[in-house]
Amino acid sequence: MKKITLFLAMALATLSVSAQGVKVGAEFGYDCVIETAETGESGSLDGLHVGPVFHFGFNENLGIKSGLLYHYAADGAKAYGVRTSVRMHTLQIPVQFAYTYNFNDNFGLYGFAGPKFDVGVALFNRTKNNDGKVYKYNDYTGKEKYDGKDISGEDPEGTFKRFDVKFGFGVGVNFLKNFYGQFEVDFGLLNRLKDSKNKEVSLKAYDDDFYYYDDDYDYGYGYGYGYGYGNAGGSDPKVHLHAIQLSVGCYF
Repeated sequence: MKKITLFLAMALATLSVSAQGVKVGAEFGYDCVIETAETGESGSLDGLHVGPVFHFGFNENLGIKSGLLYHYAADGAKAYGVRTSVRMHTLQIPVQFAYTYNFNDNFGLYGFAGPKFDVGVALFNRTKNNDGKVYKYNDYTGKEKYDGKDISGEDPEGTFKRFDVKFGFGVGVNFLKNFYGQFEVDFGLLNRLKDSKNKEVSLKAYDDDFYYYDDDYDYGYGYGYGYGYGNAGGSDPKVHLHAIQLSVGCYF
């Protein structure tokens, strides 16, 4: 929590610098979240982002792009009637320097680069078996539910860290004075797995049998999300989340 507070304070301090002009707008776009692990495994989630954006201009060409964006990403599969899915909810604050070259009042090109600060809201692995019962696990908190009942242990522990810092860069085009479109690539800089040599997690679905049983509720299912990363050579596994984004927006 202290790290989150520190990074948010740094972001707000950066935005408090004196600016020649401030523009407020809204942005909407497509996300492809790419998960990579040191074991060579990879997976991806498709989603979207939306939220308010700000542009703090130092002069006609140089400025800072920021905002508060909500990101949602999900993926799913179905095998032998069993549906599995991953659903990720994230809040993000970008703080990126942008340089714009305006050809005229209605058209310009710009490039931008800088950090993004992510705070995970929820990350669910969910399986619905043939009889309609649902098992859901929150990777941030370790909370588990089956058929609407909380089956978490006394002291649940999640597998994923909520906080991430990304470095992103991209290019965009301004048109019709207040509208823009852009393409961006983000690289996750922090290991998202919590420090435990026994933790195994994957956002990637695959068709291997696995079963989940509980003595109190006596249930089980197969063909779902496998937890396949594990630890390599006795060291903690590492997973990073990167992203590709396509966005459109406008300033009011």
